[in-house]
Amino acid sequence: MPIVLPEIACYPENLLTELPSDVPGRSWSVVNTLARQEKSLARALLQQSIPFYLPLLPRRLQYQFRRLTSYVPVLSGYVFCFANDAERDRIWSTGRISGLWKVADAAGLQRELSHFAANLDANVTTGSHTAECLLKLARDGAQTTGSTKPSRAVQVL
Repeated sequence: MPIVLPEIACYPENLLTELPSDVPGRSWSVVNTLARQEKSLARALLQQSIPFYLPLLPRRLQYQFRRLTSYVPVLSGYVFCFANDAERDRIWSTGRISGLWKVADAAGLQRELSHFAANLDANVTTGSHTAECLLKLARDGAQTTGSTKPSRAVQVL
């Protein structure tokens, strides 16, 4: 039986340390996916060469006498992308998202994402409190695009 490799969690690989400058007008956005569509959206973004970060954690299972490892999203329902307006329109056209927020504090989000990824790589257990703090940072002062339910800290475009 073939071994299934883990999904790509970050495209390009150095996205969290060095932002791509090949396409003008890009900024960080938080994408709220439909239920269980995080990895499918990540594959679509990879296919369209849109930079993204989807934090994944290995989950070990035992099925009958086999040990399996699956990779599950740490932040269920969320993918971070670095896109311009045209790319955000293409993200909406995938039909896999329910909301999209432009992040106001892009430098702060990138710093936190980099720290978050380093903790995941070092096998540090990431509690839900850390994940909630990361999403709060991303949403504070953000602006939504499209139809979604914004929180008080989000301004509708």
